[in-house]
Amino acid sequence: MNDNPLLTLAEVTAISGVCGMTLSRMEKRGQFPRRVRLSPGLIAWRRPDIEAWAADPEACRRQQVQSGA
Repeated sequence: MNDNPLLTLAEVTAISGVCGMTLSRMEKRGQFPRRVRLSPGLIAWRRPDIEAWAADPEACRRQQVQSGA
């Protein structure tokens, strides 16, 4: 297993089974963890956030709504 704390778009789409455009829409609705902008042309997601979402997407969404994210 890769121990990198960040995941690329390709890795996130492979884990989630969701394409990039749908991920973007889900993020905006608070249904998916927010991306991290590393530089103007580079984005990533925190591995623990994606793993938590994959384990229980609905719980992740509720947590984001409660935190006001």
